Amino acid sequence: MKPLLAYAALVGLPLAGLAAVLRAGSGLQAPPSISGEWRIELPTASAEPPRFTISQSGTHVQLEMFGREYRGALRGGALVARSGARVAGRDACWDADDVRLRARVGGGAVPRRLEFAVEVPRVAGCGRGFVAVRAEPPRGGRR
Repeated sequence: MKPLLAYAALVGLPLAGLAAVLRAGSGLQAPPSISGEWRIELPTASAEPPRFTISQSGTHVQLEMFGREYRGALRGGALVARSGARVAGRDACWDADDVRLRARVGGGAVPRRLEFAVEVPRVAGCGRGFVAVRAEPPRGGRR
């Protein structure tokens, strides 16, 4: 009888624990993958569109855009990020001490489009928006 009780304790309890963990996590979803290179859609196709990169670890994101770094997070279907250190020389809006980006993330596990709104508190006339699309990988490259 003792070996049966030992078996039940050493095998049954871990299996019950595993079942509880799997049940608790069954409703969780991974955040959409937005890491990679993106390009900003311009109204005219005359110039090479500006590009930027997004690095992602789970819900945490880092953007490198216009010579500046932004850190933020994915919350539901939105990306929210704030600027880091100030980089002088571009324009009053992008050089401000506090630049905030909000983006609506398109559907799917790997979205192809981000719709950004830009907020620059304490600097008038800087509320802009833009659309970014995922840059295509080089031919023969893998994603």
